[in-house]
Amino acid sequence: MAHTTRRVPALLLAGTLVSVGVAADESARSPDASDTAPVAPSPRDGLSVPQISRLQRLAETLNAVETNGGELLFISGNGRYVIRGQIADLWHGAMINSYDELIARAGRLDLGRMGVDGDALGALVVGAESATPTTVFIDPRCPHCVQLLEQLDDESLLERHQFALVLLPILGRESQQDALRLSCLAESDPGAAVQALLDGSVADLPLPNAASTCGQEPLQRALVAAQMLGISGTPFLVAPDGRTHTGATDLAAWLAATDHAARTQ
Repeated sequence: MAHTTRRVPALLLAGTLVSVGVAADESARSPDASDTAPVAPSPRDGLSVPQISRLQRLAETLNAVETNGGELLFISGNGRYVIRGQIADLWHGAMINSYDELIARAGRLDLGRMGVDGDALGALVVGAESATPTTVFIDPRCPHCVQLLEQLDDESLLERHQFALVLLPILGRESQQDALRLSCLAESDPGAAVQALLDGSVADLPLPNAASTCGQEPLQRALVAAQMLGISGTPFLVAPDGRTHTGATDLAAWLAATDHAARTQ
């Protein structure tokens, strides 16, 4: 338990540290709503008017844009402020210097560096023991999650890949009860919990007594981690190379891109 409580606060800390290494120009005016609109400065500040070539939404209140001249800018969500300079990606521990570099990192998560540990989140593990796990956040009642789990019947897939299935009950009371059934069983018999999840017999498992805390802590940590990572739906996948995907997908095809990248590095 001591190991767990050290790692989760690291994730919370990463979520709170923002605006590191960013320099802002004063009096910058808002751009138009169009992705190709100019960033219009106030007449008194003498700034040039860059044309936006590409735009990437980073968060609710921050967009990254590349101008036609190749400059990387950051614009507030309401279009009022323009920030020039470097930005730090604390989740990857790197300074971002170009739009391409930002895009390459924006769609990836380094869970190990962020302190997101599958064991601490109560992950149910299936597949090759020697493989780096693909982390999959699932809701037991999510239809798309069920479609994804059905693919784990493929023995050839499990011979090459490992999957860490993190329970994330976000679809209401029944989802919470099913996740609690699985999480509690996993504390004493992880193999049985995996089997119940894969064969669809979760509802047959006993629900822990209301006074019991069995299985609750991993689920609580998973909900905190999902909030910090910005996970808004399930299934949510993180490949060994950090690529992410939301929704059902062809697991074999999606992971083949990871294998190809590893061979060409």
